Amino acid sequence: MTITKAIIAQPVLRDDSGCWTHPDFFIPENESGPALEAEFAAWLKSHRLRSAASWMENEVSDEMMAAYDNGFTDFSAWTPVPPGKAWFVGSIHDTQAGPVCLWLRALTDEDT
Repeated sequence: MTITKAIIAQPVLRDDSGCWTHPDFFIPENESGPALEAEFAAWLKSHRLRSAASWMENEVSDEMMAAYDNGFTDFSAWTPVPPGKAWFVGSIHDTQAGPVCLWLRALTDEDT
């Protein structure tokens, strides 16, 4: 039986641009596509976690989003909103679709 390390909340210390990744967060073997999605799903399952995403564009003012769209890549002023209790930050990073926060939480009896 393989014992998987429990992943729990850690202090979020963002860099100058606003990025941060949990030290035990998923590291892909593949870079994109369905294999990446399947790999992430397997990682979540092995760690008994759920994930959710929040996008900066849905949580900031039009002015802040316009600044980002015009090349101001510092999104450290964005404070992502958790989707509920017990969620913690897995990663805050920029993507081709804009800044995203990936949230994690332990599975509960209600999830199974």
